Amino acid sequence: MGHSGAPAGRHRRTRGGGEFAPARSPSRYLPRRRTARHRPWATGARVAALIVGASLLIPLQPGPRQDQQPEPAPTTPAAKGPKAARGTGSGAGTAHRPVVARVAADWADAEPNTELDSLWNDYGDKGGGQWTGGDCGASVPLPDGRIVWLFCDTFLGAVDSDGSRSRRTPLIRNSIVIQDGTTLTARYGGSRRKPESLLGPTHGGIGSTMFWPADGMVAGGRLMAFYTQMTRTGRGSLDYRPSGTAVGGFTLPGLDPTGYRILPLDPRISWGMAVLEEPDHTYIYGVEETPAGKFLHLARVKPGDLLGPWEFATGTGWSPDEAASARLMSGVGHGFSVDRVDGRVVLITVDSNLTFSPHIVAYAADGPAGPFRDQTYLYRAPEVELGRSRVAYTARLHPELGKDGKLVVSYNVNDLNVPQVFADVTVYRPRFVDVTLRREPPDREALPDAPTELTAETGATRVHLSWTEPEPGAWYWLYRRDLTSGHQSFSRLSLPVTSGTSADLDHFADGRTYEYLVTAVNDAGEGPPSNVVRVPARSAKRAR
Repeated sequence: MGHSGAPAGRHRRTRGGGEFAPARSPSRYLPRRRTARHRPWATGARVAALIVGASLLIPLQPGPRQDQQPEPAPTTPAAKGPKAARGTGSGAGTAHRPVVARVAADWADAEPNTELDSLWNDYGDKGGGQWTGGDCGASVPLPDGRIVWLFCDTFLGAVDSDGSRSRRTPLIRNSIVIQDGTTLTARYGGSRRKPESLLGPTHGGIGSTMFWPADGMVAGGRLMAFYTQMTRTGRGSLDYRPSGTAVGGFTLPGLDPTGYRILPLDPRISWGMAVLEEPDHTYIYGVEETPAGKFLHLARVKPGDLLGPWEFATGTGWSPDEAASARLMSGVGHGFSVDRVDGRVVLITVDSNLTFSPHIVAYAADGPAGPFRDQTYLYRAPEVELGRSRVAYTARLHPELGKDGKLVVSYNVNDLNVPQVFADVTVYRPRFVDVTLRREPPDREALPDAPTELTAETGATRVHLSWTEPEPGAWYWLYRRDLTSGHQSFSRLSLPVTSGTSADLDHFADGRTYEYLVTAVNDAGEGPPSNVVRVPARSAKRAR
């Protein structure tokens, strides 16, 4: 599984295009030195393509009540979902307004970055005791131009001639890979003959713990990285639960581990999933995992002082009391990025409001604490197919690799059918995507109108949606929001409706209240959303 004005001794990650220094190598995607934190980003970007192969996705356009803003998220750690209010019109009477993108002057394309994919596949295929696969994969640029990649579960050992790995191949719980130009070098504990995790234990039975890295930064002349302490609860591949947060240190430039410290924090929240460095504070983002979903939390410290006093975002201010930490939004993954782009704070994640969603989405805010709005769909992981066991997760932005208006985003792939991970070594490796910024607006006149008369009929576990088409030949995206779980944004379902004007959905859980909407798509892009229908659990009424 920076910013200009940085204090001395800290190297901040840069988010920008025009301020890049010349690359030290002819490759387009090598690390570059940066001294400012600025990124060119098209907030509310539109992806101008249909689903073909590596599918490109299109964000929601403004609804008929675009002047209204979503209400704040619940402001206590144990906050429950909003009560179901009466009314099923477009936002009428709802406890949380739909989070939809406003009209954007900019839009973007996305496509696989084959150069970075090849770099990592070529390295992994060499085997010989080195890295052959891993997940998580946050990147931290170093002052000398190298990049450190932080990996969670890591396969080492050999790769067989047929592209498989032995079931006896070593698996450790964390590692780093150092990128220097086009050279990748793995670092782990123990020896090549008996490898171990770089930090913490490698093996153990039920009840044992291990460390999975999150994000990191350079501070005080060292690389500092956050780790989630995980406790094993069973023998299955997903039988783990978060049980604490640690900070590990590494020397510079040698990158030798100097140990770790378990932070005295509530284990319900895994901290350090993303780190945002600002002149006033370092902002530390966490994720709270519950049966209802994953929720964003935020803390801050004095610049670079990760082991100093923490303050927690309450939804209305800041408090030294962690119990006051508020859920700022839903739908983040256990691993995401938060960075500044053209003056706004942008969060990129795989949408976790739907289990094993293939969609990578972005949100934007005016400050580190949000509110995060302008939901934008960036990319659909083509590895995820209906009825198959392959999943995508942990999307991250790597601004140190971007160039010429392109943002580089990675995501992880795994297979719940574990033998497939051994049969094909390329499954359990990061994938890279270029998001190319454009400076031209979509032709709004060419977009389809909103579908009308969306209705829903439900049974115990199914919902039937139907609507009226806005124009011949359009196809449709369906969106859902789980009010019972407290989800603030609508989530795009995995596959589009390519024919007809109705759909039968089976992801309708007993005892939950949902809202649905639909959008139409043509060659010009995706139009505005329909009316919203609310579907109470176990209701056979016709909602409209």
